[in-house]
Amino acid sequence: MSPSASPSAKPHPPPEDCEYSVPTWKRVPSVWDVLFSLRLPYRAPENRLAAYLWRKRIWFESTFALTMMEPWEKLVLVLILTTLSVLFSIGLLVYFPVHLSIILSRAKYYLSGTELPNNGPGSSSSTLDDGSGGFGILEAVYAAIVTVTEKLKTWHGPSSAGGEL
Repeated sequence: MSPSASPSAKPHPPPEDCEYSVPTWKRVPSVWDVLFSLRLPYRAPENRLAAYLWRKRIWFESTFALTMMEPWEKLVLVLILTTLSVLFSIGLLVYFPVHLSIILSRAKYYLSGTELPNNGPGSSSSTLDDGSGGFGILEAVYAAIVTVTEKLKTWHGPSSAGGEL
């Protein structure tokens, strides 16, 4: 029987950089540790911003059970969720203006009761959808801003007649 296997032998203390060691547990994390460390720090940082972010990270990881995962599993999951969020946002920014113009043309039809000429959902002469992927809305807003700016240039201040443009 070896001496290390005897019941009276003391277990080896954990190394100082071990995840479960007392110095690691007592260490106060920085903002960098809270935001970018794959392992969640045990203690809240002393900085107010870092402590707030630490609480949000604790909430996020405990809500979605990320605390039960290995660091590499967390990384893969967060990368997948980030990729899906970016793709959804790009799709929303590209296709939503076109869809909005179609909805507005349908609302015009439902409110007026008749189809307006050359203003259907597939037309390219619509003031909201010119076939450029939704940028017709931006051009219409720009034209309205130019018109208002031109009116303001010719306006000479309020007059005794009421000060209308």
